[in-house]
Amino acid sequence: MGRRSEARRCSAGAAGGAQQQRRAASRASGVRAAPARPLLLLCAAALLLACHPDAAAGYTVHFVREVPLRGDPLDAMTDAQRAAWAGDLGLSAGATLAALTSPGAAVTVDVKLVGFDGEGNGGVLIPDVELQAHLRSLVGALETVALDPTPQRMLVNPTVEFRVHPTFYKVAPRINAALTAEVAATPPTASFTERPLRLVSPSSVAAILAEDWANTMAGVGSATLYLLNPKVEGGAYAYAYDTEHRACPGGLYLAPEQRFGFFDITATPLFAGPGPSGTGQLLPHSLPSLSHFRPEAARAALAPELAALVWSAAQHLVWPPLAHAGAAWAHSVAVHIVYMHQDLMGAVNHIDRARLESELQGAAGPSQRVVVSEHWVPFGACPHCVAGYTGALRARTSTPREHQRAWAVADTSVFWSPATGRSVSHRWSLGPTPFGPLSTSAALSWPQRDAARRNLVLAALNASAGHAAALIEGVVRVAGPDASVRALLHAEQVSTYNQRMSLLLFKLGAATAALGRMDHASALGYALSTAHDAAALHAMLRRARKGLAVELQCVGARERARWWLVPGGAAAVCFALVAWRAVTGGRGGRGGGGGGLDKRHVY
Repeated sequence: MGRRSEARRCSAGAAGGAQQQRRAASRASGVRAAPARPLLLLCAAALLLACHPDAAAGYTVHFVREVPLRGDPLDAMTDAQRAAWAGDLGLSAGATLAALTSPGAAVTVDVKLVGFDGEGNGGVLIPDVELQAHLRSLVGALETVALDPTPQRMLVNPTVEFRVHPTFYKVAPRINAALTAEVAATPPTASFTERPLRLVSPSSVAAILAEDWANTMAGVGSATLYLLNPKVEGGAYAYAYDTEHRACPGGLYLAPEQRFGFFDITATPLFAGPGPSGTGQLLPHSLPSLSHFRPEAARAALAPELAALVWSAAQHLVWPPLAHAGAAWAHSVAVHIVYMHQDLMGAVNHIDRARLESELQGAAGPSQRVVVSEHWVPFGACPHCVAGYTGALRARTSTPREHQRAWAVADTSVFWSPATGRSVSHRWSLGPTPFGPLSTSAALSWPQRDAARRNLVLAALNASAGHAAALIEGVVRVAGPDASVRALLHAEQVSTYNQRMSLLLFKLGAATAALGRMDHASALGYALSTAHDAAALHAMLRRARKGLAVELQCVGARERARWWLVPGGAAAVCFALVAWRAVTGGRGGRGGGGGGLDKRHVY
């Protein structure tokens, strides 16, 4: 996953209706009905499962227990199950395309307030409903983007739902007592600030919150963020993430495996991040703190700050962008570490290979094996290695992107916003994160583990469902959005098409639902299985394309007649006027005098 080498510093419904009725309803609603088109998928799938409940149940049993990973579940089904999945969904080409191109994952972020009941630091009282109101005002939709080499939007986009809960009444006093004891037992230091600062370990607070999380939030399928406002006596403090105090201290903590973290607004905010030429610096005012507000204005001013902090946690931790779109699942991932040295002896200082292999294995997908091996190459035994090493030093080809190819996990400081695009903020880079010198931890936290598994699912869905969407888009361009794909296929392919499209839409919905509840193992299984359906659809539509005949048809005489109506009518009117004038002028000349002048030539 790589470590950045940049220099940094640290200081202070209903599912019925015929197809014609849906077309008429869509034409009557016009543009406003377009966002509701993906609901046709849910309605049709609900109708299919209601009529054939054994189809989905049998499929799930075969898929989870009997079908191997990346296997085709259709081959393991019985004839009755295949017949059930062959039912017609009744979707037009346009509705099918909308269902394939707009899948969404509903992600939940739980926020728990600790010490905001008036008993914490400063007597701040922020009810959970007040913070919930601020979070509801935020736009809960994120974009899934692969950053390198150019930003590329992925197929699945999440919708984030925030839920605010008050914590159990015993949590806050236990945290206050634990932090007070830690501060009293820790001598002050001036290594990071001008004033004395006590660096305490987050382990005691993390143990209390881990117990609360296990009792209340375990198995919910969401990420939990604790916002702390403890009442601590003994002076200013911050959390240290290593015993040598080499990493920047801060006020946040992320658990390694359990999906929770906490942010302490009472901890002293510090300055951290890149040097003066870098971006995303963490300033003291970049994070909410009670020291920034007057006591009487803390409640009104702190709630929006906390809401913005929770939203940034969703961008950085819950649904971060992908480093690239080329992540792919494989049974085995080999990591080769090459030591190049000048002497005949091997390198003395080498990495902890077993620890690295264990951490990467913890972030790997299901049935995926990670092997880390070390190699020592002296310069004298490999002239080509010397040339390659020298060229790499000059061209700087060893970039972090090359170290992130396997799981496409981006740096924790990078996030994507539709308004600003790619942005950098080191707000969540402190603490247990392996990226950069802001932390010396060698352990992966749960955001990195989830991102590694989630990226494999997103890349698989983007490849298979995206390819199927491109095929249906070609049908829409040829036959129109109201056309039926089944009308273009051979008679013996209609049943297979219904099976494959029904399974593809079902797996797509099941994979996104599993992503929403953070069940990445099931989501990856569904996502990898969609490759069989996409390949079968590709073969069927390719055969149907060969049967299409290209005809060059003229517009027709009727079309040409309509174009000549206007000039022809105008010419006829002019001719009638000329003839009438000629006749009336001749009569006037013969009936009266007028000097004997013949005025028939005057019009």
